[in-house]
Amino acid sequence: MTNETQAAVAPATIANQVVAANALKAAKAKPAKVGTKAKAAAKRPSKPIITKPAAKAPAKKAAKPKAPAKKAAKPAKAKAKAKPTGDRLVPANLETYVKDNEHKTPAGSTSVHCGDDVAKRLLGKSLDQVYAMAAKALKEDEKALRAKYKHLNAGMQRMNLGNRMRAAA
Repeated sequence: MTNETQAAVAPATIANQVVAANALKAAKAKPAKVGTKAKAAAKRPSKPIITKPAAKAPAKKAAKPKAPAKKAAKPAKAKAKAKPTGDRLVPANLETYVKDNEHKTPAGSTSVHCGDDVAKRLLGKSLDQVYAMAAKALKEDEKALRAKYKHLNAGMQRMNLGNRMRAAA
């Protein structure tokens, strides 16, 4: 045989050899003795695995060097001065609130309120007294109010009750 004939026959011969080798392996394999899935898999004929010779990748074209793009230089923008807002998006306007040094919160801090009639009535009252006042103003059961706000801390309970009293007034 010439080299050309051998080259033409070689791929077919390799494929046949692979199929024959896979069939031989399948014949020698012992079926698993454990479980019904293994038995069912052993009864099924296995598909031969055929491998093909690797194809050559097409040659890449040489990339042309690109000319660097010329852009006009832009003047730098002036940075805007940031307002000292902390972590808040909108700064709080604390001028509208009243700081009452005479009355303290249960934690001992200075009382801060909006100065309306409800806030003045709640000044110096304990949380129990605020619940009693809110139940009377809202015409609701005090136990129901306590159950509704028990997951909140004392300050949030007091604030919510005050806001509901404002809405009812």
